[in-house]
Amino acid sequence: MSQPLDFVFERGMPMSVPGYPVVYSTEEDSDKGVKVHCAVCGRDYKGDSPHQAYGCASSIDNGQISGGYGSVVADFTIFNIVQDFGVTQGDICDECILNLFDAGKIIHVKNELPEDSERPFNSKYYRQYLDSVKHEIEFYGN
Repeated sequence: MSQPLDFVFERGMPMSVPGYPVVYSTEEDSDKGVKVHCAVCGRDYKGDSPHQAYGCASSIDNGQISGGYGSVVADFTIFNIVQDFGVTQGDICDECILNLFDAGKIIHVKNELPEDSERPFNSKYYRQYLDSVKHEIEFYGN
């Protein structure tokens, strides 16, 4: 990668979202961790808790995608859905977020962290970063 990273992504504990009524498909298995299912591409990611896997920690609901802690590309970031892509609720992986952004189906609204609030969303940068950490992302049986 030609540019240095100006911030660090880390795995971490999930944020709770009060009043979030969406029901997701997850399965717990003591040997394999928690299955986090991307509602867009169908991949299953190995996570430490429901809806939070490294590389798949964002949620689709109410016409928006909210990036969760553990997302490589959308941590604490909000996107508006501007073109239907067939899914209205569920978890979404980072690869699908980038694909939808590049296809013009979602637009970046804001970064929720104060230190990131002025930074524009750069799909090319995040795709390069995601490619550089793919070896750390664990898939659940597929």
